[in-house]
Amino acid sequence: MNVKPQILFLSYAHEDVEWAEWIASTLERNGHTAIVSQWDFKPGSNFVLEMDRALKASDRVLALLSPAFIVSQYTQPEWAGAFAQDPTGEKGRLIPIRIRDCILEGLLSQIVYVDLVGLDREQATHCLLRSVVGERMQPDTPPAFPGGDALGQLDETAAVAVRYSENALPDVENLGFIDYVVLGTSSLKKGNRAASRFVEKIRLLNEKNLERAEEFTRLGRQRAGARKFQAAAQSTAEGMNQFATDSIAAIQEMGLGWEIGLTAWRRCFELLPGFGGIDEDSLRENLVVIDSMIRAIPQVRRSVTGMRDSTLRLPNLERNLSAAKREVARTLETAIRTLDRTLKLAIQTHDVAMDLMSRRES
Repeated sequence: MNVKPQILFLSYAHEDVEWAEWIASTLERNGHTAIVSQWDFKPGSNFVLEMDRALKASDRVLALLSPAFIVSQYTQPEWAGAFAQDPTGEKGRLIPIRIRDCILEGLLSQIVYVDLVGLDREQATHCLLRSVVGERMQPDTPPAFPGGDALGQLDETAAVAVRYSENALPDVENLGFIDYVVLGTSSLKKGNRAASRFVEKIRLLNEKNLERAEEFTRLGRQRAGARKFQAAAQSTAEGMNQFATDSIAAIQEMGLGWEIGLTAWRRCFELLPGFGGIDEDSLRENLVVIDSMIRAIPQVRRSVTGMRDSTLRLPNLERNLSAAKREVARTLETAIRTLDRTLKLAIQTHDVAMDLMSRRES
């Protein structure tokens, strides 16, 4: 089938630049033109003006959905502009493409997205190319038989996680109150475990950074040769790259667990009035958990911000070290945005619970 080439503008968070480049490269190998800020916005140019020109020149805007995309201040004008030009979606001006697990709210949650999460390269390529030309998204291979008793062999928490995918919570009428409680509680626990792992990695990185700073100081006092400095810088870069690699999974699991858990709990609170009587003691216990998150997140954020800043202050002695510093900084920036997003959700959930209690008391 002959496909009309299109000009496609990619809207993405800085943390997802690798996804943006892969998608752009895939599109261009198949006859389309991709506009990517990483490639097409010239150094020294005005970013806003470049974005405006790109949006005007493009046929469609591809919004690469991820936790970082949702909290980014810079992606909002890009997808919002495309939405305003085609609010009903009849022209397909805005095509959301989910590249990482995330929960959507507001206008974005009302637009059908293309889902690349969990697909291999071939499947993702096939899905991507179909989506930009508006083809029907029927799979080429027959779907697996949904029957069998595999679900019944799982415990209740795992069953809920399988039945109700982590990529989005269903409408309240499609999910029972108990299932929301189970999903919310299990997801919060999962997020807390991932947070503990991440905090431990931060602690170890801090220790290593102090050791590395002392090592560079010692080499300077000894007037060590370039080779020794290069070897120390290379070792430092390897350690920092390992931290970034190990931490990103924990950050994503932490953010996803908290996001799903808090969203599920908020919906539980919204459903409670429909059950008549409210167990005020249980409600207060849940509020204690949420309040502890609201108090703890700013402390963790300060720690992560300090670690990012101290990492960037390490000396630029070697190219690989400079690249590793930037990678660690990007990883920690992702953590900061995840914490900001979680704090916002925790406050929203807290407010719903407090409103419920005030109505109960009145």
